[in-house]
Amino acid sequence: FTAAISGLDAAHRPTQSNACTPAAGSWSAASAGVSRGRSNTALTSAPDPVLIVGRDGLVAWLRDVAEHGSLRNDLILLAAAHRHTLAHDHVALRELNDLALAFQPSAERHLETVTQGNAFLHAIAAAWACEGLDVAQGALKPDAAYPVAVGAVTALHAVALGPTLQAYGLGFITNLTS
Repeated sequence: FTAAISGLDAAHRPTQSNACTPAAGSWSAASAGVSRGRSNTALTSAPDPVLIVGRDGLVAWLRDVAEHGSLRNDLILLAAAHRHTLAHDHVALRELNDLALAFQPSAERHLETVTQGNAFLHAIAAAWACEGLDVAQGALKPDAAYPVAVGAVTALHAVALGPTLQAYGLGFITNLTS
């Protein structure tokens, strides 16, 4: 997924002078009070766990998730939310969030993304509120998809898109294998 996200950052750098800028990693799921938990994407729910044998099998499965599966989708949604937030396009942010929620393949995955998205927004508002956060939260009500919430918050806090995508991807893969 590194190849897919390289080059996205340069054209979309935040220019806010009043943004607080904690490191992207400090907003990882664990430190922000959000946990991806054991989702339907986790290793235990692989299509056929017997087929994932050894290091090579695990690497192949993780590559598929990153290049063709839910991680790829999350990174696309996160990047679009980042761009819409920087452009102050709250209508597009709302529509993107609606799309992200509609794309959830099951009620369980829908519950997972809104629980995490809402918890992430709540934790950020309590610890790192900044100008524009209330407007973004309003665009994402009543429920925020997790990658959309992350994209909006990191844009508001002037965290560059490239490192945000890398941190999100690392956290996603780590949760799959822990």
